Amino acid sequence: LNADHSALKEELARETASSVADDWVILLDKLYAKRDEKLGEIKKAGADIFGGMAITAVIKDLKATEKEKIDKGLAADNISTPLFELTGRYNAIRLEEEELWVDDANGMDEYKLNELSTGAREQVMLAIRMGFAKKLFAGENAFFILDDAFQHTDWERRELIVDSLVELAKGGWQVIYLTMDDHIRDLFD
Repeated sequence: LNADHSALKEELARETASSVADDWVILLDKLYAKRDEKLGEIKKAGADIFGGMAITAVIKDLKATEKEKIDKGLAADNISTPLFELTGRYNAIRLEEEELWVDDANGMDEYKLNELSTGAREQVMLAIRMGFAKKLFAGENAFFILDDAFQHTDWERRELIVDSLVELAKGGWQVIYLTMDDHIRDLFD
C-alpha cells in the first residue's frame, strides 16, 4: 500500500511540477488549481469555437444577401441594355457559383465570362461598370476613368463603344480615357 501511495504521490508531484516532499494537502491544492486552469482553457476554446460558428453564420447570411443584391443588379435593365449595346451579342449576365455567365441574345447559348475573348470580356465588364454606375448615381452625373478599357476589342466594336462613351459625356458624365492605342485615340478625336 505504501508503494502505491508513493507512486501516486510521485505522479501527482510530476503533474503539478511540485516536490514529492510536499504535503499531500499542498499537492492536492496544486492539482485542483491545475484542473481549474485546464477547465478555463477548455471554456475559452469552447467560446472561441462557438464565436467562430456565430461569425461564420453571419458571414454566410451576409454573403447570401449580397449575392441576392448582385443577382438583382445584374438582371436589371441598366445592365442588360448596355450589355447588348456594347457587345451586340449578349443580353444577360448572371453570377453562378462565383463565376459570371453571359447569355447570347439568341436565347440558345451561354458562356462563362472567362471563356470569352479578351475583347468580349472588356465589353461585358465596361457594360457592367456603366450599368452599376448609372444605378448607383440614380440619374446624377459622375465620372469614369478608364485605362485602355477596350484595347483588345475588335475595331468595328470600338467605334460603337466610343460612341456610347461620348453619349454618356454629352449627358453630363465626365469620361477620362487613358490609352496608348492610336486607333482608340483617333476615334475619340
